[in-house]
Amino acid sequence: LIEFKVYTRWGELVFDDPNIETNNRQSGWNGLRNNQKASQGVYVYYIEILNQEGNTELFSGTITLL
Repeated sequence: LIEFKVYTRWGELVFDDPNIETNNRQSGWNGLRNNQKASQGVYVYYIEILNQEGNTELFSGTITLL
């Protein structure tokens, strides 16, 4: 994993971790924003990985926080 970012639907950066551990439940966005529970709503994620063949792959989508 090269990069993992989460944004509000208005484009404000909520989470950014370039050193996240793959398949580690303790890594990743914990739903906090500025050390407080983030507001309910739709958030956009952006993930960039380096696959086993050495190629970069990009993934993005939305997640709804309840």
